[in-house]
Amino acid sequence: MKKIIVFIGAATFLAACSESHTPKESLFQQVVKPEMIGASLQYLESLTGPARNVSADGNVRTYPLEQCELTAILGGDKNKLVSALRIPISAGCDSDVSGFIAEQGAEKLLTSQIDFAKFEAWTAGETSFLADCLSGCGNAFDPSVYQYWQGPRAMDFLEIMIEVPLVGDAVIAAGEKWREAMEKGEGEDWVVDAQFNCQPAKYKDVARLAFAQIRPTAITIGRDLPIPKCEVLAKAPVPASGGDQLAVPQPASDCDYEYDKTLKKAGFPAKEVMVHGPVDEDFPGYGCAYRIQPAPGTRLPKGAVVQFRSAYEGS
Repeated sequence: MKKIIVFIGAATFLAACSESHTPKESLFQQVVKPEMIGASLQYLESLTGPARNVSADGNVRTYPLEQCELTAILGGDKNKLVSALRIPISAGCDSDVSGFIAEQGAEKLLTSQIDFAKFEAWTAGETSFLADCLSGCGNAFDPSVYQYWQGPRAMDFLEIMIEVPLVGDAVIAAGEKWREAMEKGEGEDWVVDAQFNCQPAKYKDVARLAFAQIRPTAITIGRDLPIPKCEVLAKAPVPASGGDQLAVPQPASDCDYEYDKTLKKAGFPAKEVMVHGPVDEDFPGYGCAYRIQPAPGTRLPKGAVVQFRSAYEGS
């Protein structure tokens, strides 16, 4: 009996010693795991506690965890599943994210070690470059540049995106190189209208070289990520000859905030292109209609689309 007692005591002591020498995962690392994508909100908050901030629709929630702040984006059934995690990249907030693409043979990768070039290599060069805005962005917010990757079918198309705001000399210079190359090849309007988001591969090599040594400020992992969308612009209709034609109306005033309604009343569907802030020498003021195509006075078939621009300072 004494031998059994001694044996059990020794086993307990050895187990305790082993635990004391095993590095304990931080709470942040316990949450930032592949199995959290698709997990329930209830399970997430059993680890994190309640959210500190919640968006108006309840689908974006932030959690202070140790020295970090984690953002969860919800989706799935009734928006109660974790669709994506946004992880800040900053001092004291480090995390190993290699497990998310282990199938690619990735070695341990700490967020503190990521730059745009390493992300490109890590994802086998299959990324896209996107941006909120590169020209005439206004000053209401700092637009960001994103490097986006979507995994193969074997990974259930998991998405990963790194980002950096266009702030600071190095980042601004990188953005200028990308913008200038696109303006030279496509024209200023193409860049102002963010058509690079519709053809992200076209000038990717320029962006890849320009941003190679830039360090991102955040990484987002999951599905249905909130990437900048491609807005396909309507082509101005070719004026037809003969038939039931109407003249494109003039704006109701020097600054017609409701020119879309003016067009609709005249029988023309409106295609409004909103841009961030002053962009052209013909820019008349925020919310005003300008660059109307076809120009007011042009006779078109009833129902033809008329496109115009208006600027705003929103995010």
